[in-house]
Amino acid sequence: MKYYGLNREQIGSDVSINFLMTYYLDKNIEEKHGLELDKQFDDWHSNLPDFAWPNWCFGSHDSRRITSRLPSKDLIDAFYMLLLLQSGTSLIYYGDEIGMCDRPFTLEHREEILDITAFNFGNQYVEQKTRDCQRTPMQWTSQSVHAGFTSSTSQPYLPLSETWKNVNVEQQEDSSRSHLKFFRQLIHLRRQAPFYGGYQKKLFVTKEIYSLVRWLEEKVFLLVININSNDTIAINFNNIFHCHDKILVGEIIARSCNILDSSSIGNEGNQIDLSNLRLRSNEAVLFKLFLSPNDLSLSCT
Repeated sequence: MKYYGLNREQIGSDVSINFLMTYYLDKNIEEKHGLELDKQFDDWHSNLPDFAWPNWCFGSHDSRRITSRLPSKDLIDAFYMLLLLQSGTSLIYYGDEIGMCDRPFTLEHREEILDITAFNFGNQYVEQKTRDCQRTPMQWTSQSVHAGFTSSTSQPYLPLSETWKNVNVEQQEDSSRSHLKFFRQLIHLRRQAPFYGGYQKKLFVTKEIYSLVRWLEEKVFLLVININSNDTIAINFNNIFHCHDKILVGEIIARSCNILDSSSIGNEGNQIDLSNLRLRSNEAVLFKLFLSPNDLSLSCT
């Protein structure tokens, strides 16, 4: 936090990069749950100077791909939501928008390894320490040599990830639903109120569930994620909002790609009774609520 400077007059960095979420993703799988996630967010918000602006970084050239560190690859869309729908600047590493994965590098093919700093740790740690795994070329298409990253007469700086034929921009452009299309949907949303200029509040957090609410004036949106459960979770948001005398209904605005179209939460525009919301493992949904912030006792203070 000291990199932000002392105050508005003696300001330091505008974007003092927040790596707390990167550290969260590096934890053991049993620690990657909603309560630990909430701790990372709280640590940042509680220590952020009043004059400073938050930012969120989930991946970089120094850390393994997000999809390779999540408890399940199906959670990638949920983490896009956390990255793009919270207040603050989102820092995005190329390829994460299509869910690119790490490519293993081994000493058996030592000539492929470019990250020579990995050898400083000794040969027994090179495969673990090399950062080449997350630095492979962007995957544009399955129809061209080198996934369209460079011409057929050139050689890319690193070998392609083995996923390039199934995970690429062209394939996701052509799909009815894809990580890339979902990512663009979220970027469109974050340009609008309340994601741009609105308030936010952590709402309900357990090991299995993470939820937050964004609002501005009469617009209220609810994000809910089943983050690390193998089971279907039922949640009563009437109880959580303490609005037992009102009907709490949410319209689906965005949902993760792993939700089936045939599900009650499978299509944008569906209206759901939030007194009995059911989410399967790794599912995430953004709702627009039909009650005002006053109805839900949401305060700007």
